Amino acid sequence: MRMTFSQCALPGLFLVLCVGPLSAADTSAQKIPMNAAQLQAGGVTFSATKPVDAGVAPAGAGYSLRLSGRVVVPNAALDQVLAPVEGRIEALLVDPGQNVRAGQALVRIRSAQVLELQSELIGARARAQLASSRAQRDQQLNAEGIISRNRLLESQAAATEAEAALRAQSQMLRLAGFSEAALARIQDAGDIAPAVTLAAPRAGRVLQQSVTAGQSVAVGDPLLRVASLDRLWIEMQATREQAQGIAAGDAVAVAGCPDAGRVIASAVLLDAQSQTLTVRAEMPRAADCLAPNQFVEAQVSPRAATGLVAVPEASVVQHAGGSHVFLRDAEGLQPVAVKVERRAGGSAWVRGNLPPGAQVASSGLAAIKGSWLGLGAAPQAP
Repeated sequence: MRMTFSQCALPGLFLVLCVGPLSAADTSAQKIPMNAAQLQAGGVTFSATKPVDAGVAPAGAGYSLRLSGRVVVPNAALDQVLAPVEGRIEALLVDPGQNVRAGQALVRIRSAQVLELQSELIGARARAQLASSRAQRDQQLNAEGIISRNRLLESQAAATEAEAALRAQSQMLRLAGFSEAALARIQDAGDIAPAVTLAAPRAGRVLQQSVTAGQSVAVGDPLLRVASLDRLWIEMQATREQAQGIAAGDAVAVAGCPDAGRVIASAVLLDAQSQTLTVRAEMPRAADCLAPNQFVEAQVSPRAATGLVAVPEASVVQHAGGSHVFLRDAEGLQPVAVKVERRAGGSAWVRGNLPPGAQVASSGLAAIKGSWLGLGAAPQAP
């Protein structure tokens, strides 16, 4: 290691030389005087730095990552239509692949349980009305001093209980698939029907049909899957090394899709079989270019490529916990501290004081680093 020498005075004695190693700051600022003959003798070659333009980088150029993935529907965009009551599928009103609007009828189920729920609603409404009428009458009688206050409190409590029972029965019918308009139509026994029609909770596309007309179903059986496809996810598989260079917000491009997506999350645990990590990206306006479960090739590019240049991965050396490259100038070589943003395809994307087109050493690095750190003299030409 190259040493620095300084004078140290011992009181009353004599001067001695104090020896210490060069610091990282000293080595970063230290130029390495090597002429053309020495560079040739050391087998040093150079490569030009290239500006990183992730948006137009060709495949395999090292400017982006090519990852395979599968298109999935986000949980928040997927609706699973389940059978709310026991019964029989009377009619399927939509087909797989069909676009539906919010509130559109999807499936009709004929069920004896629906009749019972409607009948109980009518009874609960009648009891609530009777209890409310008694409470109003007792309030008037109590005001005239005809009945006691305890009698009034009892009738008011009965009215409250009857109203709660009515609300609970209304909720039961909502769970059974009845809309507010359908509940409002049930006024007496003449208005009840033995079927319930299930509607789409929001606009989307029918992805899957799990039943057929005439089939018997139990409560909770899956009927249809409906999804909003405005935004889809791509779950890509990356090696641990690749995933380390991917950050939330990185751009994701898929052939045929008009808008680039963005990385939103990366898994923490490796898949036990493939030893890969799942990287999830969200794709906007994806309904016209992607389909759920489709396998795709995606190009992942950094969120911000401004200020980045690409150098050969072999050009980057480590020293004192930092990364450096050796820049060629008129006096020899200049170590330049850089920050490596990504490594891919034999290239390293670095950020530092490196203009595009600058010449950096790409081979013979051992001889250069040895001379830089004072481990040996620069190679001499024969």
